[in-house]
Amino acid sequence: MSEWMETLAAVPLALIILQLALLALFFIVVRMVARLVRGRVQHGLETAVLDADRRHRLETLHRVGYGATITALAVLTLFMALQILGLPIGPLLGSAGVVGLAISLGAQTLIRDYLGGILILAEDQFRVGDVVEVGGVAGEVVRMTMRVTYLRDLHGKLHTVPNGDIRLISNLTRDWSRAVVDFNLELGADMDQVQGLMQSAIAHVQADPAAKDLIIGDPDIVTWNNITDWAVQVRLLARTLPGKQWGVARELRRHGLEELKAAGVRLARPTTLLAEERSSS
Repeated sequence: MSEWMETLAAVPLALIILQLALLALFFIVVRMVARLVRGRVQHGLETAVLDADRRHRLETLHRVGYGATITALAVLTLFMALQILGLPIGPLLGSAGVVGLAISLGAQTLIRDYLGGILILAEDQFRVGDVVEVGGVAGEVVRMTMRVTYLRDLHGKLHTVPNGDIRLISNLTRDWSRAVVDFNLELGADMDQVQGLMQSAIAHVQADPAAKDLIIGDPDIVTWNNITDWAVQVRLLARTLPGKQWGVARELRRHGLEELKAAGVRLARPTTLLAEERSSS
């Protein structure tokens, strides 16, 4: 410490301040250039990469890479500042290695989170913009880092999930999705008539300019999908583009209900359950 103080005292204070100011300016300029490059790369991805699936993956890698670059720049600037102040970096790095080893022994969870983030990116398990179920929560991936994943659910809540805790991943918007719509009808419903009504509803959806391009192939109609003591269920299944299943399901539900209502086919109500509740009361 005394040698360092003597070395520092031998350097003019104005020179130290000037070097630190230039170093700070260097950090600010490089960070601004990195942000500019990030914006141009983002614009290039949006205009040049037409494949949405590939573009989303590149955008995710780009965002995580930008964060790692800024972190490395900050560490480099810190070491350069220490060198300007005359601190010997070699022994400091050695001490940092020992301290890092001690910390790593007590921070295995943190290391696991970073390793989990590396595996997620390497295996392309999900990307920013995907709707997933991970760690017991579901939502849209709004941000990813090497350590955590941020999910925004339907209620607007932002969930922070450590990457090391992610074991089972359900991706609802990868490659393709499926819209599922169920109608519970009275037990006496004519299934042949209902089949025709559902085909008419599907035809209306396929003719809608806002929905037809979202459907892959022809939707399926499953009559007698399920039966209970109060209803028989009819199910519509439609394969859609990734993330478009909710909009297609809404249109199938709307046109299906309109067709059933126009034909006088009534939806079932749990009358048996209500009768049991009354008798028990």
